[in-house]
Amino acid sequence: MSLYTITKGMTLGQVFDINPGGRDILAGFHIGGCHNCAIDEEDTIEKIAKENEIPIELLINSLSTE
Repeated sequence: MSLYTITKGMTLGQVFDINPGGRDILAGFHIGGCHNCAIDEEDTIEKIAKENEIPIELLINSLSTE
């Protein structure tokens, strides 16, 4: 069940504002979980998915729930 409305054009900063667990979810995908793999909060969900070869639907669905 979706709790948050997340779209591919949203920035990570926007996602973190509405889903407090967003950072932990990304860390589960090995994105931004350590200082060597920093993320830019201005990057979009679409860009992050492409760069990390994660299906966009999977990333959006994961960030849309707790």
